[in-house]
Amino acid sequence: MAKLSKLQPNSIVGLGQILKSQEDQTNKLIQRQEDLKLVLHKSSKKEADCRILLKEYCEEKLKEDVQLLLLSTQSFYYYHVNIDAIRKMYQFQMCTPLKAVLDELKYDSLRELTIEEVCQFMGYDEPTIQIKDLQYLTIDQFTAIPYILIESPQSIKRQKQRQKEQKQLQSGVEIIILIHDMFESFYEYYEIVQQCLNEQENKKMILFNTPGQAYTLFKKDHQYTNIYVAQIIDQILFQLTEQDQINLQSDTLKFIGIGSGGFHTQAFVTQAQTLPYIQNITLINSFSSIYQQLHQFFDQSLKIFTSQPPSSLDLAFEYTNTIMNTKHLTEGNLAHLLNLNPISLQGRVCIINGLLQSPSFSDRFTKLIITVQVYHSLKNCLINISESEYLQTFTQDEGLDVNNVAISKKISSTRRTINYIEGGHQILYENRDSLIQIISQI
Repeated sequence: MAKLSKLQPNSIVGLGQILKSQEDQTNKLIQRQEDLKLVLHKSSKKEADCRILLKEYCEEKLKEDVQLLLLSTQSFYYYHVNIDAIRKMYQFQMCTPLKAVLDELKYDSLRELTIEEVCQFMGYDEPTIQIKDLQYLTIDQFTAIPYILIESPQSIKRQKQRQKEQKQLQSGVEIIILIHDMFESFYEYYEIVQQCLNEQENKKMILFNTPGQAYTLFKKDHQYTNIYVAQIIDQILFQLTEQDQINLQSDTLKFIGIGSGGFHTQAFVTQAQTLPYIQNITLINSFSSIYQQLHQFFDQSLKIFTSQPPSSLDLAFEYTNTIMNTKHLTEGNLAHLLNLNPISLQGRVCIINGLLQSPSFSDRFTKLIITVQVYHSLKNCLINISESEYLQTFTQDEGLDVNNVAISKKISSTRRTINYIEGGHQILYENRDSLIQIISQI
């Protein structure tokens, strides 16, 4: 007992030191986690060190099954040189152009979606056109969209040369992003785009459907605004960059926005900070805001779409065709449309709700020093002609240094034009020849 009593104090002291050491480690871990955001927000040239800290933190949280946000330092959409500004995104969302650490931890084992799986899950009829290089972009746990990069023969040769040389080319290709109207599908444009690119050199085109449109996964009560669509564009550019399909250090961007697609285009280009690689913008029957007349059309459409049974897809097409177009929709044309574009009534409602909640970037868009070509159909009963006139207006920013030679030269070389074409709102079916000509000339 004497020997034990002599040892006991030392044992107690040793145990106390162990407990204190464990407590200190726990406190340090808690403090480290609490300070993580502050550490990441500090302007630091040692970005790698910050990412190591973030990765360790995320690994610990994943073990605890904690839902985390992805953190990214840069993107084509939000541009940040250092790590002091952080972009937050929901779990399962891609980031650009640096991979978030959760992307490194979880996306390696994530299986890609197929269009057959999406059709089965959402109840779409499978497409009659088979597109070989179709990909799906998983945006969050509720949303995924199909997209495709179509290349002209010459750009395919250039891509092979790039891979062979394993270095960046000094001169790049033109990347045209076509964003179609709200109730359309890129399947409807696929044949035209292929035809145009076969006659072009050094061009690629990106086509994609937005949430709610055909062949997409979406959450019915989520508001997919123009800002959300702008982030989708950002993520597609990142994914194609990661696959070495595009290279924005040498390639240039051009946009074609049709209808609501032009509205989404404005949201992207006014917020993208790396404008030098955006060469010009083409807007067809587009609008700058959800003005009263357009708001009334959306309100009326919501009443009609929500009052119809889910299977009455043909009635929705006939209704929108009556408002948008001048040509009667025959049974043969309707069957063709349903094959290419099986958009659901729920999808139409989701799209409209997103547009109604979308902010306008019109003031900022008019101040962009960038070439804009505006086209407006003379028999367009949906979009007011004043919208096209507004979009082609350039307003010089009062904060610009007009004495700066580079800025002055850029302003003088920038052009905004408006052209009037025949037909109704939906140029794809009202004036196909003009659409082909516009795409070919870009």
